[in-house]
Amino acid sequence: MPVIITVMLLAAISGSCTHKKTETADVAPLYIVFYKLLQGNDSCQICEKRSKYDNEIKAFIEVVNNGRVDSFTIDSWPESDVVRVFSPDVMKVFPTPAIIGETVAYMSDAAQRNRLDITDYKYAAVVWGLNKSIIFNDNVAMIALNHYLGADYPGYTGIPDYRRARKTAEMLPYDLTEAVIATQFPYVRTNGSTALSRILYEGALTEAKLRLTPDATEARALGYDDEAYSYLTEHEAEIWKTLATRNILYDINEMTASRLVDELPATNIISQNTPGQAGRFIGHRIVASYLLHHPETTLQHILSPDFYNSHETLVASDYSPK
Repeated sequence: MPVIITVMLLAAISGSCTHKKTETADVAPLYIVFYKLLQGNDSCQICEKRSKYDNEIKAFIEVVNNGRVDSFTIDSWPESDVVRVFSPDVMKVFPTPAIIGETVAYMSDAAQRNRLDITDYKYAAVVWGLNKSIIFNDNVAMIALNHYLGADYPGYTGIPDYRRARKTAEMLPYDLTEAVIATQFPYVRTNGSTALSRILYEGALTEAKLRLTPDATEARALGYDDEAYSYLTEHEAEIWKTLATRNILYDINEMTASRLVDELPATNIISQNTPGQAGRFIGHRIVASYLLHHPETTLQHILSPDFYNSHETLVASDYSPK
């Protein structure tokens, strides 16, 4: 069966067994609290939020202080240039942190249905000047909303197009789900790990994002726009042939694996026209084929080294795009 049909069938089966949650998980709206303080709004409501989310605020200040030369406190941060510059624009796009709360609620429910144990974090919506959009500090997951203001946001000038294209509100739920799963189930490299091992792990991570992210599609779970995704689906067979015939799959050099899955403008190890991270695409197609033939397999298993470091996984998947 062609793999594109396999993926569509798996999506249909998954969709028939799921339901959207209407609940919204609690999220510390720190970006709102600090912006209100900047405006001189020190109302009882703001005071209550500062007290309620004291742990999240302390975790946030620790991260900001470690990432900057200057030292900030809970009271001085609202006066920072970061809050002054980004907060007004963030408030326009995200008047509330509902997108995070809805994602977390759905992810938690879907994880239970998929028998996947994930860490129960506290979540905080923030604004900062750090390069990373999501950082974990102890039991607090912090999501910087100023990283998701849209590809055309003037503040992103100078960032490469392929990265700027992913800095949208649509991609936030995918990034959040991936961050939670990848933190709990990181890639485990062994002496026998190959480029195939890495792309299988990335494929498993993509499958988890598909099942645990609201309204997910394979294209967005992989981080592609429609044009890049169409190219990959149309050239899947020849991309696979290149990987299989150039002794790339079983290369143990970490750099080879990185060239297949790292966020780059193109996967040049395959061709200059192949969109970046094509290894993730192929990895997910292999995983999808494996799951079609072994539907009882759990997310917990495919995210384990026993799955992606096994030489038997590819054979058992019967993956052979035409």
